[in-house]
Amino acid sequence: MSKAIYIATSDQNSGKSIITLGLMSILIGKTAKVGYFRPIVEDFVDGELDNHIETVLSYFNLDIKFEDAYAITKSKLIKKKNKGKIGEVLDLIIEKYKKLEERFDFVLVEGTSFTGEGTSIELDLNVLIAKNLGIPTIIMGSGVGKTLEELVDSLYLVYDSFKVKDVEVLSVFANKVQPENIELVTKSLQKSLPPNVLVNTIPLISSLNNQTMQEIVNELDQKYCLEVII
Repeated sequence: MSKAIYIATSDQNSGKSIITLGLMSILIGKTAKVGYFRPIVEDFVDGELDNHIETVLSYFNLDIKFEDAYAITKSKLIKKKNKGKIGEVLDLIIEKYKKLEERFDFVLVEGTSFTGEGTSIELDLNVLIAKNLGIPTIIMGSGVGKTLEELVDSLYLVYDSFKVKDVEVLSVFANKVQPENIELVTKSLQKSLPPNVLVNTIPLISSLNNQTMQEIVNELDQKYCLEVII
């Protein structure tokens, strides 16, 4: 049985923060020691911290140093990739993940959410990382600005990208779906995906649009996060 889950997205602004908070709430309620890891993070100014990592570590009171909760920044990754040294990046990610795996009963791994330069390599990189870590994946995508067909196709494309590389996909989340379309989206995804893949459809909550993870934490308690996921 795997000791980790990898969260991957099909596009930017998919609402991954609320899924991360909800899953952490569930895991902490069921598992004695839960760790958190982001293989790659957006660049941050010296003296400051990555918002996602800082919020999760402090809110859930995790015994993890900030520098141990991620492997490499986006700009350093791109430089390594341009020099053909992506193998070095994977080695670093595996090394840092294994250290957390040794300390915790379960590790939640949050995949990339690139903006700007680097976006085009995000999907391939998420697949590569999950495969090398040997952990199953949860996929999520946003319904904002998409037709039903576009949403289903985009999520299936990501699902297929992982399955082709023999990465197990546990669940697919369609997030930010208009409430009146919940049942339609759910049934359409269930028809496209194998029956063993759990389909979750989450309604659009306007008050959560374009907020940081810290802002979401300030507005939602753990109970509400759990209800959103379930």
